[in-house]
Amino acid sequence: MRSKVVLAAVLLVAAFGRAWAGPPFLTDDPEPVPYRHWEFYLFGSMDDGPGVALYQGPAVGVNYGVVPSLQLHLAVPTAWSVPAQGPSAKRLGDAELGLKFRFLVSRR
Repeated sequence: MRSKVVLAAVLLVAAFGRAWAGPPFLTDDPEPVPYRHWEFYLFGSMDDGPGVALYQGPAVGVNYGVVPSLQLHLAVPTAWSVPAQGPSAKRLGDAELGLKFRFLVSRR
């Protein structure tokens, strides 16, 4: 089972070739979403260690501009564990709730 999951992940990555990561990767998107605007994204991750493979995804992230220069953020992943021996487990992962506030405004 584990080898099939790893093979599927490798094939998926290979099918898309080189990808450029946007927010929250590289710069962590330093500017909040504009006031009354939404931002949605999907993401996932994989950690393959000795004896167990841990996956998160698909995960959904949502950002909303609550007030000018303030963003509300919610991320909810699906997580599963695939041990080398024994049954795998799949459940809702650790949800993330946060705020992003711009406290410096450049005047150009």
